[in-house]
Amino acid sequence: MQRIFYLILLTFISTSVICAQENEMQKQKEKKGIEYSAGDIFLGLSSGINYDINAYKTSTDENGFTFDKRNPHFNIGGYLGIMVTKKFRPRFEMRYVRTSFEQAWDQKEYPTFINTTVKLDNLDLNLHFDYLVLNSNKWHVFLSPALKSEFMVGEDYKTTKTDGDDSNDKFKILEERYPKSIAGAALSAIFKYDINKKVGLTFTPDYTMFFRSYQKDNSESYYRFSFNIGLEFRFH
Repeated sequence: MQRIFYLILLTFISTSVICAQENEMQKQKEKKGIEYSAGDIFLGLSSGINYDINAYKTSTDENGFTFDKRNPHFNIGGYLGIMVTKKFRPRFEMRYVRTSFEQAWDQKEYPTFINTTVKLDNLDLNLHFDYLVLNSNKWHVFLSPALKSEFMVGEDYKTTKTDGDDSNDKFKILEERYPKSIAGAALSAIFKYDINKKVGLTFTPDYTMFFRSYQKDNSESYYRFSFNIGLEFRFH
């Protein structure tokens, strides 16, 4: 009976040790997070707001116009990325960006015009180079330098007049001030929280410095801050 008791006790202790080791290994695995591997494909969708800085001078220009930028602007888009190593992921992004500006007319030069609001539709084509810097339980953080290009694809004008006869006409003197295309470099970070192995929530702050001023006669650099929230889907 004593031998049987010791055998049962030894079996119980061995089982407890094995279970404890398995639990510890499971905890370590969960703490380490989901492992990415070469060939993993990611599809992301997100939307957010942009703050454009130095898009327009706030003072009156040489033609008598006073410009006002209307922040924030908004954007919506998606991207496709592929892991080429466990940490490096090139990513191509397409994004729609809506911007809005207002011009006040010089009443001496244009006595019947009050102001014109312009809404611009832009298409962004961006190439990101994501690098995984944190991979922990539920959280992943990528740093992402990027090259960006923005193309104007649509514009809408609304001019308010003193006589109440508002107009949707374009005015060349204003139209020439909006760049048809502009390029820049950016740095962003992607903070991703895993809902499960396939889906995660993302928060992405982004800073973009454009290679030219928005108005060619503006001596200050044109740049943008963006804050986006979205979903990312992983296909393995």
